[in-house]
Amino acid sequence: MKPTTTPPMHRESALIESTDLYIEDHGILTFFVTLNFGGAMQGFGGVSLSVHDEKKRRHVGTAAGMDFVLRVLQLFGVCRLSEIVGRECIALREHAMGTIIGLENVESGKQLLVSSWSREWFAPEVVASA
Repeated sequence: MKPTTTPPMHRESALIESTDLYIEDHGILTFFVTLNFGGAMQGFGGVSLSVHDEKKRRHVGTAAGMDFVLRVLQLFGVCRLSEIVGRECIALREHAMGTIIGLENVESGKQLLVSSWSREWFAPEVVASA
């Protein structure tokens, strides 16, 4: 079996402008980290933290969604999301100007890649369609 290799990533320094936890227009609890690239802004995350439960007839939180928020907190070594606002980080992309696929803590070098997190929580066919 061939070893798994990570393709080279485009790295760009950014400041964390804000974090947002909100219910979007379909009722899904959603999480974003907004990055500032010297005036140009782009979001990271967009992770759904809830799913619709037919029996309860409402949205309920998911373990996967909460794990993603926890992983962001752990990446920066903080206890509150508000503590990452204003921090420098590295946005990781497959190519320049592409979707942000991960974040890197500039102090520790630790990374959070959406693809790695997704593989831990979802079946391969779900990850492939994301």
